[in-house]
Amino acid sequence: DLIAELESICPGSESATILAKIPGHATLQRRNISAFAKHLPISQSSAVDLWRLAADDDPPLRVLEDLTSRDAVLAGLLVRAANVAEIALVSPIMTVKKAILQIGVSKARKILVAALLRPVFGSGEQRSLWNHSLDAIQESETVCDLSGFARREELFLASLMHDIGRAALLAGSDRGAQLYSELIGEVDEVTAVEHFLFGQDHGCIGEAILEEWRFPEALRNAVRNHHRPEISNDPMTQALYLVEFLAGSGEDIPSRVRLEACARALGVASLD
Repeated sequence: DLIAELESICPGSESATILAKIPGHATLQRRNISAFAKHLPISQSSAVDLWRLAADDDPPLRVLEDLTSRDAVLAGLLVRAANVAEIALVSPIMTVKKAILQIGVSKARKILVAALLRPVFGSGEQRSLWNHSLDAIQESETVCDLSGFARREELFLASLMHDIGRAALLAGSDRGAQLYSELIGEVDEVTAVEHFLFGQDHGCIGEAILEEWRFPEALRNAVRNHHRPEISNDPMTQALYLVEFLAGSGEDIPSRVRLEACARALGVASLD
């Protein structure tokens, strides 16, 4: 029975009662999740550039310079960041190479990744997702500081991109996307809505998108399981779960068991 099926997805929640009222739910399940990548307003070349930045924690200067030189907006962002950061300079920085040298490869990489990804979170509910992603990258620093987690650059990327699946769902134009947009404000577990409508949660959909974009496996797995860290033994997934908790996503009901397990695995004494 339908109520029993929904209760198994979101036990003890009002979500099951709300979702049970939706007609035609079965026709919306088990979609080809790779198709969701086509909903996102990002060009193939930008996706390739994102992959180039994600594939190397410490990319050579020439890679950043080459990528930036083909896009005036990206070049402007880096030059502006360098000049804002160093207001005491005798003369302003005018070239991309000098800008990267001034702010450092790590910071330049982060600026470029964020700039390439920003159009994905274009409007409405997606904009609030972008703000949540920015909160998440701040909390990724907190988790690294508390735990001594060494993969700081990887966690930055995972935190910025962990909700790419939700962005794709919200960007759709079919009945499933409409229902999704309407329901996520009415229930207390966004992941339950996703399982019901699409047969997958946004972590699985995000992982499929990042696979199409050829992102590293460790980052894809962390995105896939960031609401189910017990599935993975990779500390990246556990760290991302703590990031999501600290950033206050409201996408599901926090599990004390999961929080304590992740904190213990990473050596975090307290999240208070």
